[in-house]
Amino acid sequence: MTQIPPQNSFTKTSNEYPFAPNNLPVGDETPVMEESASSPTLLSSEKPESYLQNLDLSVQEQQTPWKRFSNQAFISLRTKATALALAIGTIPVALVGTTAYLTASTGIKAEIIQNEQHNTASLQQKLNLFVKQRYEDIVILSKFDAFTNSQVRNSLTSEGKNAILKDWIDSGKIYNSIVVYNPPQRETIASAGDKFDLEPVLKADYTQAVLETDRPIIVDPRQSLTQGVGFSFYTAAPVKDKSTNKTVALVRTRASMAAVKDFFYQGEANLGREFYITDSQGKITASSNPKAVEKNLADLFPKLSSRLQKGGKQKLTTILSEKGQEQIFTYVPNEELRRAYGLNWSLVVARPTVVAFAPQRQLLITLLLGTVFFTALVAVIAITIANRATRPILEATDAVVKIGQGDLNTRLIVQGDDELGLLVNNINDMAGQLGILLHEKERVADEQRQLTELLQSRVLELLEEVEPINDGDLTIRATVTADDIGTIADSYNFMVSNLREIVTKVQFAATNVATTTSNNEQSIQALSQEAVRQTEEITVALKQVQEMAQSARQVALSAEKAAEVVRRASQTVEEGDAAINRTVEGIVAIRETVSQTRQKVKYLGESSQKISTVVNLISEFASQTKMLAFNASIEATRAGEQGRGFAIVADEVRTLAQQSAEASREIEKLIAAIQGETNEVIAAMEEGTEQVVMGTKLVDETRHTLSKITVASAEVSQLVEEIAQAAIEQSGVSETVTQTMTNVAQISDKTSQEATVVSSSFEELQRVAKALQEDVAQFKVS
Repeated sequence: MTQIPPQNSFTKTSNEYPFAPNNLPVGDETPVMEESASSPTLLSSEKPESYLQNLDLSVQEQQTPWKRFSNQAFISLRTKATALALAIGTIPVALVGTTAYLTASTGIKAEIIQNEQHNTASLQQKLNLFVKQRYEDIVILSKFDAFTNSQVRNSLTSEGKNAILKDWIDSGKIYNSIVVYNPPQRETIASAGDKFDLEPVLKADYTQAVLETDRPIIVDPRQSLTQGVGFSFYTAAPVKDKSTNKTVALVRTRASMAAVKDFFYQGEANLGREFYITDSQGKITASSNPKAVEKNLADLFPKLSSRLQKGGKQKLTTILSEKGQEQIFTYVPNEELRRAYGLNWSLVVARPTVVAFAPQRQLLITLLLGTVFFTALVAVIAITIANRATRPILEATDAVVKIGQGDLNTRLIVQGDDELGLLVNNINDMAGQLGILLHEKERVADEQRQLTELLQSRVLELLEEVEPINDGDLTIRATVTADDIGTIADSYNFMVSNLREIVTKVQFAATNVATTTSNNEQSIQALSQEAVRQTEEITVALKQVQEMAQSARQVALSAEKAAEVVRRASQTVEEGDAAINRTVEGIVAIRETVSQTRQKVKYLGESSQKISTVVNLISEFASQTKMLAFNASIEATRAGEQGRGFAIVADEVRTLAQQSAEASREIEKLIAAIQGETNEVIAAMEEGTEQVVMGTKLVDETRHTLSKITVASAEVSQLVEEIAQAAIEQSGVSETVTQTMTNVAQISDKTSQEATVVSSSFEELQRVAKALQEDVAQFKVS
């Protein structure tokens, strides 16, 4: 709220009092408020009414801070109070509502998820109970006397046995087919329900499993081969004779998987839940949605399947958006069926979040409506209270504004004894005090006017006494009286006395300055000429030093280039040394390779000698074979007609032996040639090895020579670098000297200029001294 400056004291300065006009000339008819340490005086003869009008005009012209602020955009007290009341009333309600919603929403969401988990566990228990009952049913069926007791079995006809199974189907309303059959004899003992084909039953996996384990079994559901039956649930068990305890038949039951839905899904459809039972392969075997049966869970819910794969198929409750609909999925693997029957089944229950979180949305709507209602109610109450609370303050504000505008008769009605009543009383008292002060101000102003007229007459008398001073007469003295003007006259006399002494000193100083400048004028001109000549000589010396610095820089540049050339040469020598080292290493490797090759060739020669030995043996074998063939031919001739076939074989053997002998001789020739060439290769490789050794020595000597060159190049490079460094330092010194000379030349030039300026100044000073003498000569000091 804007505060009006206090107006109950007239003892403040004119800058602090906003209503007082100031800086007006004496004698003006406009009222002027002049204040001193004691009391203000009104310098006008105007009536109080006219003064009040002028006072109001000054208020309008100068404007109080509140008035200036009211001309701009500002927020009223009532608006502020209303806004504050609205904030205090509505913000806590909104915060409480929001907090309540968040708290309740979190709790409801957790409760809904927990309820889904509990409901899924309950459905799984029902599923387990359904499977357990089917297992117990197959065990009971396998123990019927009609099939296990030989006397009853033999006495009953097929129709009687079929009737027993039919009664079982009719009583349970679960199974659509029961059959008792003998696999070894491929015979049907009894059956009831839908028609079936025995051959697929005999080949089925449950039949083979019972025959192998000789115990009841439950298998994964599958599509039935019977027309119109659909997905079915199968159980099988061995039928054992009571006397021999041997398996005499098998019993098999078949139930539609739709029975699972009828068994434990009553009422869940109204809650929006859908269930999906999957087998060990992830295929849906039963569902509240008939279209989902026989589909893979991964195809129907890919996001859920991906989450299950990452989590290792553990229990899971999650919210996912599948096919454009957000649902709560609860997945539970059936450990009980896996342990009891080896069935790796799982249960998935899905419920749309729109249905599941309906209570949460209802809570939100309720809290929102309640919050809006109470916020509106609190807003109405806050506005009403704010209006009633600010009305007296606004009335007081209007009254203060009127008083500030000059209406001092303004009064407020006092209501109550609280702070507002006290404020109203103070405003009324302030208006009365302002009226009293206004009349007192008029009286003081009249006294101030009379005093001012007296002071004006005394000032005119003082000005007439000191008038001769304007013509330079410093011997005049003013008359000193006992009033304030007398004090000013005494101060004026003291000032004139000091001024007279100063003028006397200035006259003496002007005479001395004129004499000094006349005596030193020739010396200053000579100094200026010498400074100019010194500048010219320093300029010539500077040019010579600059030429020397340029030469030093050229030497330093040449030295740097020489150092760079030496460094490159040294680097080239180092690279050549490295290349020689690599060459030596390569030659050594070649020597090793040649040595190894020579050894291998030597081994090859030895191997060829061994081959030659073997060929000799083959040749001897061929000779002996030829001899044996010849002897066999002789013996066959002796045997006559019976040995003719043996003679033919002997001739072929002899021919083969002869060919072998010829081949052996060819091989001997070839091996002899290989041995000769091998010996030549060995000799050439030994000679090459010796040459490689000699080349290695020569390259090694070259490397040592290059190493010495490298050391020498390094020393030369060091020397060239030192020379270059010295040249650079000399160049730096030359540049320093050049800079110094340049500075000296500049100083000399500046000195010459300043000497010229001083000479001109002395001439000017001489003229000023003469003018000063003429000026001070006007004053009369004695």
